[in-house]
Amino acid sequence: MHQKYNPELIKTIVNQYTNGQAVALLCAEHNIPRSTIYFWIKRHRKLKSTTDADISYLDYHKLKRRVEKLEERLNVIRAAECSLSAPLQEKLKALEKLYGQYSVHAL
Repeated sequence: MHQKYNPELIKTIVNQYTNGQAVALLCAEHNIPRSTIYFWIKRHRKLKSTTDADISYLDYHKLKRRVEKLEERLNVIRAAECSLSAPLQEKLKALEKLYGQYSVHAL
């Protein structure tokens, strides 16, 4: 059974764990499986940073995926043999040549 949990509850449980409460107690208190709580802890705990930025593993992976998508778009723009201000038909012809090299979403 897949159950959607309230984001505030997730933050509360992760904070309680971070403050020293045992996972077994959190499981019993909230009636949530241990594996789910460990999954939340892994996703939401903060990474150690050389700067003062607070970033969780989840935020890190979202940012990493966004960078990968933007890099792919930039590669498409570089590979296309037309300018961004070119007419639509010219852009479509340039993108047809790239079909199969890049994902449809990137094109």
